[in-house]
Amino acid sequence: MLWAAGGAVALGLQAAVFARWIAAGDIHAAPRDFAVPTYRAALIWTEQALGLLLVAACIAVAIVQSRRERNVSWTAAIVIGSAFTFWLGFLSCWDRQYAAGNRYALNVTSWAPYVPGWHGPHPERQIDTLFAAQTFMYIGIIYWAWVQQLLLRYVFRCTPHSRMPRIVLSLLLSGLLADVLIEGVLLSGMGGYAYLTANRSWAVFGGHWYQLPLVNVAIGGITLACMPTAMQWSAERRGRTAHIFRGEERFTDRTRPWLRALAGIGFMNVVVAAYWILTPLLVTASGPDPLPPDTPAWLWSLH
Repeated sequence: MLWAAGGAVALGLQAAVFARWIAAGDIHAAPRDFAVPTYRAALIWTEQALGLLLVAACIAVAIVQSRRERNVSWTAAIVIGSAFTFWLGFLSCWDRQYAAGNRYALNVTSWAPYVPGWHGPHPERQIDTLFAAQTFMYIGIIYWAWVQQLLLRYVFRCTPHSRMPRIVLSLLLSGLLADVLIEGVLLSGMGGYAYLTANRSWAVFGGHWYQLPLVNVAIGGITLACMPTAMQWSAERRGRTAHIFRGEERFTDRTRPWLRALAGIGFMNVVVAAYWILTPLLVTASGPDPLPPDTPAWLWSLH
């Protein structure tokens, strides 16, 4: 009930923010005041097409599992919960531009300026892409968990009698690797978004627009991957229901699917909020650098 109540609160907050955004009539795409190389345009459209297919695959798996279980499955709860977390993206630019989406991709102006207390830079430049790492692509957070589960299963096939320290270490390392694999493709490969003000000394390809901050890898691996995976992994090993579903037996069969869906929304809002709060804080603490000089205008104009 606590997780479900948290999900209901998250939905209410989203509705309030989006109502202000819609009422202001400020929903439009970013202006095309930039040039994009042909190969880069092809890559971003490829990414968006793949993103749409991956989202459809996530939803299909969730539906199949839920029908098999005759209830909202754990995967479905995480998919539903992730679908209602994209509104938290405003935390990445609360007071500085930490991350930026590809302005060439399908996008809309961000609702961030309509969040009470938000004071990020250049509100007129804030955008959220639809199928290039933001908005609908938050559903794909389940892929972090799936990749990590595959890695963990391989580890435990090799060492089936692992003790708790090895389990924790395997969980953390597999989470980091999952984040590197997924974000490496989205940044360096596709250019869907960029971390603009990362500390160059603590980043892979530091000083370039496609840099991958190690702080981000750590927080992304621990939150987006480890938190959902740890909950499901613990439930499977102990033969118990997932933590967010405990206590559902007290309610009717009609009520349980709704409670499970709301619990998934509450849990994933906590996960994504932790990610977007901790990451900018640690980037700021490590000493952020200016925008890389090779930042293309389709990400963020230097002028």
